[in-house]
Formats: sequence, C-alpha cells, structure tokens
Amino acid sequence: MIVAIVVKDQLKMSIGNCLSDASVFLIYDSNKKIKQLIPLPDCEQTEMKAKCYSKYLMEHFVEMVYAKDLGPKAKSYLNDLFIKYSSSLENNSVENIISYINKNRK
Repeated sequence: MIVAIVVKDQLKMSIGNCLSDASVFLIYDSNKKIKQLIPLPDCEQTEMKAKCYSKYLMEHFVEMVYAKDLGPKAKSYLNDLFIKYSSSLENNSVENIISYINKNRK
C-alpha cells in the first residue's frame, strides 16, 4: 500500500492536522518499505489546497493519507478520488505511523 503522511515541519517530522498544513508529504510504500519525501505541488491560486493536494497525491498512486485531523473538504476530495484516510492522535509521529502500518498490514 502506498501511504502519504502529512508532514507539517520537515525538520521535526511532525504530523500536520490537515492537507493544507503540509510542508511536504512523506510517501511510504509498505510493500517495498521505501520512504520518500515529495515537495508540494504548485496549485492555482483559485484552487483549494485540499483539492489540489488530493489530485497530486492521486498522481503519486497514494491509497491512504494520514494526518491528525482532516477537515470535511479534504475528506470529501479524498473520497471523490477513492483515497482512504486516517486521523489519529495516537500515531503522532512519522515513525509511529509507519510502525502502525507495518504491524497492521494485511
């Protein structure tokens, strides 16, 4: 599964609340155990960040997005693109989320 983690602060690798909090996305391929940081896309000024970022993640074959608290617009755009999402305060770091994904792989 290819997962995107919303990274708010790249130096601290802290998790952002919503898509619009991202400074970068960490893409994790749970099958290959590969992590990659990808920069944010250039969005049109008139386009909502949540919509632009959702399309960008789809282009990167993301199947699931992790953030602390995705808003209703972000959830709606992700749903429209058949991208699953998870919001959890328990998995509050990139490494905790990756560990959780690896433990719960099917």
